This record gives sequence, C-alpha cells and structure tokens, in this order.
Amino acid sequence: MSDTRLMDLEAAWREREIEAAKLVADHPSTGLALRIYALEIRLKTLICKTLAIPFLPRQCKTHAIDELIVFTGFSSELDDPANAGIRQNWELLVDFARNRLNGIRYLPAGALDGDDLALYLSALDDPKDGVWTWLSRHP
Repeated sequence: MSDTRLMDLEAAWREREIEAAKLVADHPSTGLALRIYALEIRLKTLICKTLAIPFLPRQCKTHAIDELIVFTGFSSELDDPANAGIRQNWELLVDFARNRLNGIRYLPAGALDGDDLALYLSALDDPKDGVWTWLSRHP
C-alpha cells in the first residue's frame, strides 16, 4: 500500500495550477514546470479514481506521464483518430517532460522563449485539443 492519498493528490494538483498561474508571466520556466507537475499529479488522481482506491498504487509512483496515462484507462482515447489534435499535444508534452523539464531548472529563465512557452501552454489549454481540456472531461 502507498502513503500517497487521493485527497492529498487532489489538493496538490490544484495548488500547483494556482502557483503556476501566479508565476508564468514573470518566471515562465518555473510556471511551465509547475504546470507539468500539476499534470502528473492530476494523472495520479485519475488513476486512483479509475481504480476506485484512496491511495496511489506503488507501481504508479513515477514521473513519466506517458506511463501514468496507461493506468488511467484513457490511453485508448489518444489512439482514436477523432482525437488527433489531443494526441499531438499529448506527445508534445510527453517529449517536454521527458527531455526538457529537468534541464530547465538549471538554465536561466530566458532559455524558454516566448514561442516555446506559448506552444506548451496551448498544448495544455487549447479549448478544443488541450490536454487539460481533455482531462477535464473526466471526473
């Protein structure tokens, strides 16, 4: 059994989103990193809800969002051709989380330019194909 409770995960992802909103304008790298952390934590809440359990399973204690999505039961939705835009945004965020997230904490804020920031924020928040938009359809 894990000691990571669903109720704590719910509070944590919401807090990371609030913190990110306050930071993204002046500290874009930090703000975006918090958004990705919030996404990871949100996936973990969805795992607990899908499995109807109050604690995150030990096997799901990873930071790899591409692994976590499998445990939510939603990965088949990404394979649906009707969700091609969501899948494209998902893959962009997976690539960022895997290849850039850890590195940006060692770089000055300017290492993430405005175009990059806009691209990743759109992948999260696009009203039609954003990953947050998609996940918000799931309780």
